[in-house]
Amino acid sequence: MTVTFHADDYGINDKQSQRVLVCSEQNGGVLNSVSIMPNSRNLDSTIPMLDSRIKTGIHINLAEGTPCADPRDIPLLVRNGVFYHSFMSLLWLSITKRRQLEHQVEAEILAQINSVVRYLDTGYKVRIDSHVHYHMIPVVFKGLCKALKRSGHEVEYIRYTNEKLSLYLWSPYVWRYIHTINIIKALLLKIFGIINRGTLRQYGYEACIGLFFGVVFTGEMYGKHIGVILEKYCTYARKHGQNLEVLFHPGAIAEGEEFLKGCNTAFKAVYSSKNRSKEAKVLKKLGGINIS
Repeated sequence: MTVTFHADDYGINDKQSQRVLVCSEQNGGVLNSVSIMPNSRNLDSTIPMLDSRIKTGIHINLAEGTPCADPRDIPLLVRNGVFYHSFMSLLWLSITKRRQLEHQVEAEILAQINSVVRYLDTGYKVRIDSHVHYHMIPVVFKGLCKALKRSGHEVEYIRYTNEKLSLYLWSPYVWRYIHTINIIKALLLKIFGIINRGTLRQYGYEACIGLFFGVVFTGEMYGKHIGVILEKYCTYARKHGQNLEVLFHPGAIAEGEEFLKGCNTAFKAVYSSKNRSKEAKVLKKLGGINIS
């Protein structure tokens, strides 16, 4: 059983990326994995910052910024040259225009994979997840699997956002820290996880998923309750022989620093949240938790 302490959103700008890396094992933290924003304009400078000991993933982004594919080839995904869909609007589109969306998602995800892989060593085994968990929408998930096959790269890991809610149910201490919206989100993603099992089998990626922790406390992965649930997850992972990914968002963006092109007000507020700095502090202190 291995525990991956992971940070999303890496690579938006140099200073934000440095704040993520301060949490890494080489700097006294426990962070040992990041996923790179493939449509950032700063990959030339941020990817070389990564230490070889840090697992590197691709953070598929269909939520904000500019696409990596030609916008004319993906009209369902962009407006005025930038992504604009919320999770729910993309979900609705997956119902009303399923085939067209699947094809365009496949094209954009393949372009995003290529955008990152060109910077990495030959033989890179793909680790992949997505911004705001869009990849768990069943039509998007199928487009992702098709893009992975077309890329020709071996796949090591696909984030399967399917939390073990029973671990929270039997931990009354943490209930007061859980927001209703996050429970709804976790339940919806769990349903999608059940639907996506068939796609996993179809494309041969069943062995590429693992145990996941990070949705129920989205944006608030700090406080004593995190240690309580983390120890329960580690116990469960050991018992069932599963690897565990623990998701954090430590990469805050300070005033005056660069966001993704076309970033809207809502995303700017998330990136600038003080909670991101709190999550970074947790990553620096988690060494005392029993995760072996």
